[in-house]
Parts: sequence; C-alpha cells; structure tokens
Amino acid sequence: MSNSRNQDQAMLNAAIAVYNKKNRTRGDLLQCEAIFLELLDDRVDQYGADHENVGYVHNYLGLVYSEMDDRFDQGEAHYLRAFDIYASDENKSVVASNHAGLLVKKAKLIIEEAADLKEDARVKPAVSKAKRASLRDLLSAGKVKNEITEQELQTLRSLADTNEEAMECFQKAAELRETVAELQRSIAKKAVQESPKQSSKSKSKGKAEPITYKSPRAIVDVLDQVVVGQHAAKRGLANAASQHLRRMQLSPEERATTDKSNVLIVGPTGCGKTLLAEALAGAINAPFYRTEATKLTASGYVGEDVQAVLVGLLRACDFDVERAQNGIVYLDEIDKIAACADSSLDVGGQSVQEELLTILEGTVISVPKDGNNRGKSEMIDIDTTNILFILGGAFAALGEIVSRRKADEKSSIGFGAEVRAKETEFSKYQKDADAQDLVKFGLIPEFVGRLPIRLVIETLTVDQLERILVEPKKALVGQKVLLLSATTDLRFTRGSLRAIAEDALKSGTNGRALREIMEQVLAPVVFNEPKVAIITADMVKNRQAETDAQNKLDAGVTASSKSSFVIEDDEVEAVRESATAAADVNDRHTRDRRVPMVVPVLVPRVVPKRA
Repeated sequence: MSNSRNQDQAMLNAAIAVYNKKNRTRGDLLQCEAIFLELLDDRVDQYGADHENVGYVHNYLGLVYSEMDDRFDQGEAHYLRAFDIYASDENKSVVASNHAGLLVKKAKLIIEEAADLKEDARVKPAVSKAKRASLRDLLSAGKVKNEITEQELQTLRSLADTNEEAMECFQKAAELRETVAELQRSIAKKAVQESPKQSSKSKSKGKAEPITYKSPRAIVDVLDQVVVGQHAAKRGLANAASQHLRRMQLSPEERATTDKSNVLIVGPTGCGKTLLAEALAGAINAPFYRTEATKLTASGYVGEDVQAVLVGLLRACDFDVERAQNGIVYLDEIDKIAACADSSLDVGGQSVQEELLTILEGTVISVPKDGNNRGKSEMIDIDTTNILFILGGAFAALGEIVSRRKADEKSSIGFGAEVRAKETEFSKYQKDADAQDLVKFGLIPEFVGRLPIRLVIETLTVDQLERILVEPKKALVGQKVLLLSATTDLRFTRGSLRAIAEDALKSGTNGRALREIMEQVLAPVVFNEPKVAIITADMVKNRQAETDAQNKLDAGVTASSKSSFVIEDDEVEAVRESATAAADVNDRHTRDRRVPMVVPVLVPRVVPKRA
C-alpha cells in the first residue's frame, strides 16, 4: 500500500510540476492531461469515485482544460464533478472560482469568434440592395434563398447566436461568483465561531517552529511579490536579515565574537518602508514585532516607556524569552523623536533616544510582563544583544539639510555655482545623507552610531505606481475585483491605471493616495452594482464631478409645506385670522362645558343668651 501511495504522490508531483512551468506549451498540457487521467483511474480504484482525493484530480483536470480553447466543455464537466465530490466549503469555493474563470475565458473566445465572422462578412460584401437590408426584412420578403447564399445565411445566423451564448456564459460565471461569495461568508462565520478553540489549541502546541536560514536572494524574491521597485533597499534589508539569521545559528561563544548591524530606513511617506518591514516578517521565520516611536516617552511620563517595545516582542512570541531574544523589531516614525532645540524638557525626543541606546547596543533588561512599570507585576529578564532593530522614518527635512551642505561645499556665486534645488526636489538628496546630516536633523551622535546600515527608499515614479495597482500579491485592483465579483464584472483600461498613478504622484503621498483615488472612482460602481463595469481614464479624471452631481440633487428643492404648522409667506394674515377665529370658537365651546364652581354659604352662628 505504501508503494502505491508513493507512486501516486510521485505522479501528482510530476504533473503539477509540468503544469506550473512558466512557458508551458500545448504539448506540456497534453502531458499533464495524460498523467492526471491515469492518476484519476488509479485513485478511483483505490479510494472510490466520490473520495476527496478523486475530486482533487478532477479540479486539476479542469485547470488543464481551461488552458485549451478547444477543451472548455471537458473542463466544465470536471469542475462540476469536483464540486459535487467536495464536502468542505473551502474546497467548493476554490472549484467554483476556477469554474467561473473558465466560463469567462469561454465567453471571451466566443466574442472573438464573432468578431472574426464579422470581419469575414466585410471581406465579402453583399452585391444587391436586398443584401444590405436587415435579415428580418429578407426573411419576411421570402427572398433569402435568391439573394443570400446558404453559407452567408449560416454566417448571419452564427452572428445572431454568439451574443446570446456569450451572455449565457457571463451569467453562469456571475452565478458561480455569487456562490463563491456565499461560501466565503460561511467560511468566515465558521472561523469566528471556532477561533476560541483554535487559540486554545495553539497554546497547547508549545514552542514555534525553529528558525532556519534563508539566503538574501530568497528573501528578496518574497519582497518582490509585495513591493514594487526599491531594489537597493530590498537587497540591503535582505542582507541584514540574512546575517541576523546566520548569527542565530552560531554557538553562544561564536556569537559573542560578532556584532549585529541595526538598520535605518529613510524615505518619503507612502513609498514602501512599512510594507517592506511587514513583508520581511513573512519572508523569514524569526519573531517580528512592529510599533511606532511616536508612542514612546521618557520613563516616568505619560505614554509608553521604551521597555514597552520589548514587551511587545515578548507578546509576539507568546512570552518565549529564548525565541524573543533572537527576534526582529521594526520601529517606525523614528524621525519623530528628533531632539527639540528649543525645549529643555524633551521627554519624547532626545530622552527617548538616550533610553534606546542600551537596547540597540545590547543589554539585559528586566521588563514587566503586563507592560506596566507602576504596578506590582511579574518581571522578565530579556537580553537585547541578539535582537535586530530596524528603524524607519520619512525624515522630510533631511534632504534640505544635505542640499545646503552640498551648496556650502561649492561656490554659491559665479559661473561654477550650483543652482539651489526646489523644495519638491529635496527628497533626491536623502541618499547622500551622512552621520553629520542626521545629527543636524536631531538624532544624537551615539544613536546614529548604533545604526551602521542606512537604506534609502526612493520616491515612486508614475510607472511604479501603475505597477503597484496590479502586480503585488495584495494589488489594489485585484482586491476590488474580488470584492465586487459577486455582482459586477469589473475591468480597468490601461489609460485608467495611468490616470490613477499620475494623480497619486501629484498628491504627494505616493502609494497611500492610490486607495483614496480608487475609492472615489469606484463609488458609483459599488453603489449601483452593474453587471459589467469598465473603468476608463475619463472616469478617473471626472471622479469628483460625479460626487458633485450627487450633492446637487437637492439643489432648488424647498421645504415641504404639507405640514399644518408650515405656511406660505403670502398667506400669513389669512392664516392668522382663521387661527384666531378657530381659537375663539374653541374657547367658547370649552367655557360652556365648564362645571360651575360651588361657593360655600357662610351661615352666622346664633349663640343663645344667658338667663
């Protein structure tokens, strides 16, 4: 039995490897088909026709036939069989989504064939005027056989049927996408209900998986799937993380002879600093914790102490101290703790830098388990010697500092003088910043000295912003297509993507502006839920006009006067007289119905005289 299962797995791996080839040919697909069909027969004999292992092969056969224009019908049959076999919502959702993709491909192929038929009809135009008349007129006149050949009539009939067939495919795809959406909602509901059980199970598992080494190139391959451009920064970050993983594999004695290299990432907002750090967490198996320096203040003041950074790392490791001591901490917005020259009580700037010094360098610190120094909480000792710190910040004024230094180094007058840079061009000077420039910015020299690796994130170009919309794993266009797939077949023209990228660049917030612009453009699509929506460049450029039109729907509409207490301006006196008369009548009616008041009569008391 074990040999047959090993053979089964070997065949499956071979077929999947051929299917996943980058430049696969039709011959590769036919080879996949042959292996999967043989595997299907073996699994039916071994498990039975309704086993999930059989459904798995049916799904893969559907994928193979989806790549062959002439085998779409076979692919549909295999998808339907896989959907019937699978019991779990997760598997059914995957099969239904694949089936919907096949139907969309089929509809597009039908439309292309229709276009070819139309082109053939243009090549051989009709000679008589009757041929140029509508098909309905020809049929009603009974002149079809005399005026149109049988082949031309067949072409016209095919043209009439293609639209209906394509629409039917699109309709089936929409129904399948609605099924996928319902299954996803069911999966999410089950996940919420089962989350307490899963958390208790995770605690019982014990320690996490051991940390394994990954080469810088392997780390960059993962970063490339998430972040567009920034190749120099990716390489520097991958080198730092890879060396950190190498140090973890050394013995304590060997590790004591090597130093860690903390990293500083400088670059404008919205260009990928935080995204790179988050992607690094997924690329390596080391413990990772991300926080912002803006929360930190000097010890004893309102806010979080510097030790809170280590508490957060411990929590990320479920308080596994040994694992946390080999972790990575990303401290964002580090430029916000620059020293204030006009303040003698700088609790959030220089004081925070001074407290971070020993942590960056490496020391043993006792931190409270609950993160509160003021209470009687359990203390945990953690050694920061092997914790890699990655610090990031925009450093908006750093480019201007570098520009002034470079201008001072050269002549400021005469033919050799350097032209002063515009304010919008200062960011390009950040890559030339040295330690002295960072000190002028507001970082203390000791703090700068503990950040030997300095990486620069460059401002994104229009081409890069356009790629960000479609290329990364969590591309914004892909997110919106998925979210609206249950009701709308959403498409974007090349011009629309370019227009979104250009507007994002003008905004000054770079990649962060892409989502804002996308939400504005898709607002009417999300609200109206059309069956098909194609976003064009004009829709992007005129996105504000649609919002303004919605706001002007109430322009010129006055308050309704149907209420009894709202009257027209020219009817004031008439209404006053009518209301006064009505009030008088009501007052008389009320007075007539009053109950008369009974006034007691006082009878004088007669006192008898004494005899």
